[in-house]
Amino acid sequence: MPQPIRVLLIDDEPDFLETVSYWLTSQGYQVALATTGTDALTHIARQAPDVIFLDIVMPRMDGLATLKRLRASNVMTPVVLLTTTGQNPSELIEFQALGIAGVFQKQASLDVFHQVLESALKSRGPSSL
Repeated sequence: MPQPIRVLLIDDEPDFLETVSYWLTSQGYQVALATTGTDALTHIARQAPDVIFLDIVMPRMDGLATLKRLRASNVMTPVVLLTTTGQNPSELIEFQALGIAGVFQKQASLDVFHQVLESALKSRGPSSL
């Protein structure tokens, strides 16, 4: 039996985490949650996920600082940014330079979330599967 795909959700909004983690679990994914960048880095050091969903705007350590620390530690796990409508696309340039696997707008449907997740998983390449 294959290992379930491990998804790490990093966001400071409990309602979003609850909704998405419930859906992911119902679809057979193994889900871990972090509400801060620091918590996420600790979790990743213990068990690397297959894909990371990372909120851009968080208190203390924001998404960009978290992603920079991941990449500096040679963590090349696919990262999908979590955004809200109204965020400026030019803000994403620094994230793109650090190799993101996609962007998900939180207002979109779970069907769109699933499409973004599948695309990010494909970006891992055959050696990770």
